[in-house]
Amino acid sequence: MTVLQTDTDLKESILQILAVRENTISGIHVKLKEMGIDTHRLVLTGYLRAMKDMEILVEKEIKPSKLYFISEKTSSDIYNIVGKVSQSINEESSPEIALSILFTLFKRPIFMREIERCGLLAPRRYTKVMPSDRLKYIEKLTRAGVSIPSNSIMIEPEGDSLRISDDILLRVLNEAFNLKRYSREYDRSPQQTL
Repeated sequence: MTVLQTDTDLKESILQILAVRENTISGIHVKLKEMGIDTHRLVLTGYLRAMKDMEILVEKEIKPSKLYFISEKTSSDIYNIVGKVSQSINEESSPEIALSILFTLFKRPIFMREIERCGLLAPRRYTKVMPSDRLKYIEKLTRAGVSIPSNSIMIEPEGDSLRISDDILLRVLNEAFNLKRYSREYDRSPQQTL
């Protein structure tokens, strides 16, 4: 890890890797190198154990190695929820769907890093924007615990993919808050009273 590389960036990068699928220490180490993060394997091992102790990650021993995946407690942030819902709608166009959902929810252009946090690849269709308050967005997200690199571009959905239906937003809310436990059961007939 370089001097410029912060612990927050390492944590974000590990979570980004594990958002795609669970992985071993070796696999995470290789992926970090591919992302340009060169950290010693022993440092990474200690870092993964610390994240496990903080209940951010779950460690499962599958001899001869250990498998790491994101804890259920951690995996319910807005980005993971949006990624999960987007993939359930249409896996092929899930990055574009996620972009539209985030744009609708946050009412601002979205950083490419935010799409990555959803565990998705970059969208193929988008409009690149350069708002004058870009640095304020970066500062605000940093305070919220979302690390945005200064070179991350900001994007908006293209015209026809801009509209998000109420049904999709309801899916996001259902996933985030498990609203089914508050609503009427679907298998009951409409004439039954609550």
